Amino acid sequence: MIIPINTDDDCSISTLQEIDGSTPKKERDDLVRTHKDRLLQRQREAEVGLEKRHKDSMEFEIRKFRRRKLVQYHQKEEEHLAEELSKRQAQLEMEHAMLLRHHSSTQELEYRQLQTLQKLRDDHLKKQHQTERDNQKEYNAHEEQNLRKKHLLEHKQQPRSLKNI
Repeated sequence: MIIPINTDDDCSISTLQEIDGSTPKKERDDLVRTHKDRLLQRQREAEVGLEKRHKDSMEFEIRKFRRRKLVQYHQKEEEHLAEELSKRQAQLEMEHAMLLRHHSSTQELEYRQLQTLQKLRDDHLKKQHQTERDNQKEYNAHEEQNLRKKHLLEHKQQPRSLKNI
């Protein structure tokens, strides 16, 4: 890992380079330790910054992934609902067609039953009229026969003089 060095540390580096053998050891050790502490501090800050950028990048990718998955889930849900709706619509159309056929066949059956009933009524009425005509003819024939008998009987009972007239 490369750690960037700020330009403000260039003076401390130049100070370190100016330290020569004439500088007391304690001062030299203090300068080296201070410089080392600053470098370690910068390295820690750089690592923390890198970790934060990495964490932010990972969180962004996770959010992006979750968003993509949620969109896919909603699309699948919409497809499922659309499929369910089309199945239900097809089912309703089939039910409607079946009800229309049922209505048509029921109506046809009712018409046939009404025609049959009307035919039976007409036949019954014709038979009744025919029976009444037959009975009337029979009655008229019987009455005519009775009148002839009566007329014949009256004719026989008349005196002979009236018969010739």
